[in-house]
Amino acid sequence: MSTSTTPSATSQELANDFGDGVAIGEQHYRAWVGPPEYYDRIGALQFRMLTQLGMRETHRLADVGCGSLRGGRLSIMYLRPGNYYGVEPTSWALHDGIAAHLGTEFVGMKRPTFLEDADYSLEKFGVQFDFVNVHSVFTHAPGNHIRRCLQQARACMHEKSIFAATYLESDTDHVGEEFVYPWVTQFRRDSIEKWVTDAGLRCIHLDLGHPFDQRWFLAVDPANDIDAAALLAGEVYSYETYLQDEMEAFGGSRRSYADYLREDLARQSAGKRNLPR
Repeated sequence: MSTSTTPSATSQELANDFGDGVAIGEQHYRAWVGPPEYYDRIGALQFRMLTQLGMRETHRLADVGCGSLRGGRLSIMYLRPGNYYGVEPTSWALHDGIAAHLGTEFVGMKRPTFLEDADYSLEKFGVQFDFVNVHSVFTHAPGNHIRRCLQQARACMHEKSIFAATYLESDTDHVGEEFVYPWVTQFRRDSIEKWVTDAGLRCIHLDLGHPFDQRWFLAVDPANDIDAAALLAGEVYSYETYLQDEMEAFGGSRRSYADYLREDLARQSAGKRNLPR
């Protein structure tokens, strides 16, 4: 694990090089992870998904296949120091991304931890994660990699943790046992659900759009009663939801604002009935 930077160029040079005109898959920190012209939007898409699902600055995030920090740079800035953990097997892309987006000073301030690893070895971090992000990894991975990633993640998740990932859906499953980047793999929806269940988790398929037709799914503890639709509709930003969470944390029951209004109205009505005439 490392927080050091060994870029192939200076941080300023990389920060000013946006990969315009570079083909997908070329050895450029932006092009390596997808179309350079979509680099910002795909990064924003990941960050938006995580925050809509409830990621707060106090949470720990495992970013599997973090690449050149296309989305990770936003999460690193958002999370409190020491709460971001990135896993990436392509060393040069990771280090160029660190140099381009963070630099030595920002790395020192936010203290992200990075693991150069191709085996999804999340247990090596020695912590539990509140969120696990696996965007555009299972779109290139074989089935045995997906199963291993889910099993590794399960060992580092608690009852409220959320694992969010994308894949490419098909009527047949990819055959093979090797990572095929920059080519793609596709899998049946039922296969994804089975592998999630086999890992001891519950699968939630999401009906969300994606620029490259990838499908999102969540994997959570079977006891986690997450309402994904409500979260993605913006519930997490509701002050009422925040107050309900706080009430629950203190051992109280979750009550809506309408509940309190009804209770107050009942008290007011009872008071009027008891007034002397």
